[in-house]
Amino acid sequence: MSIGIVVDSASDLPDEVVRAAGIEIVPLKVRIDDQEYIDGVTLTRDEFWTKSAASSSLPQTSAPSPGEFEQRFRSLIDQGTTQIICVTLSSELSATYHNAILGAQRCQDARIAVLDSRTVSIAEGVIALEIAKRAAAGVEFDHLVSMANRFPNRSRTFGTLDTLENLKKGGRIGSAQALLGSLLSFKPVIEVANGVVQAESRQRTRVRSTNYLIDKVASFKPVTHVAVIHAMAPDAEEFARELKERCDLDDLLMATVGSIIGTHAGPRVLGVTFWTEDPLDDFNDEGRAR
Repeated sequence: MSIGIVVDSASDLPDEVVRAAGIEIVPLKVRIDDQEYIDGVTLTRDEFWTKSAASSSLPQTSAPSPGEFEQRFRSLIDQGTTQIICVTLSSELSATYHNAILGAQRCQDARIAVLDSRTVSIAEGVIALEIAKRAAAGVEFDHLVSMANRFPNRSRTFGTLDTLENLKKGGRIGSAQALLGSLLSFKPVIEVANGVVQAESRQRTRVRSTNYLIDKVASFKPVTHVAVIHAMAPDAEEFARELKERCDLDDLLMATVGSIIGTHAGPRVLGVTFWTEDPLDDFNDEGRAR
């Protein structure tokens, strides 16, 4: 691939998908009690849920430093890559985007575009995957960056939580504050919009909340780039099957929540992301490398 693709570990991309797409991951960090771990490197997803369940306090997450982004960019440059696109989780929720910008500024011998995905988790990952796909198909750098800047506007993300305690303690709750006080009676539905977590709906049961998510996605038909993300959610597979049937999908991406998003979303979170149509999508032959 002539264009290097970099994304942070909050994207929750499955390892096999990352390898197949040739994407580079810059990990965030998570601290549980007095021990700091490197997301996905010194702490697996399963280990995170085991350790966080045993801890009396909420884990703490931190963004990669500018130097860590520079190091990953330098690694690609040393391999002969002089054009790089880096995708990060929402700048409204983390310093990751700003640190990636600083890291890129230190690499004057390469063209590096840093994209604020304005979203989180697998929604961010799907954006990176689409960029990697088009880069592999030969789309030239400038044209690809122009297209990629429109991708966040196409992406929609919804989820249902078993608890808002993690979001509340972590300070990432945004306008979802309106849902507090109803946790015993309702299952909250959230949306990631404009880069932040917002209250979307309150459903009385888990089944109603997952049905609501399916109805929500179906209301946007036709949809593409559909992915389901969950953390130990026993109803995830059934949800995915019903979603495929209702939305006429041949396939979708399934992923599990890692330590960064899991810290704030909590166990048994179930989410879905998808893209709406873009009439300006001019992929076809324009901008393809010749």
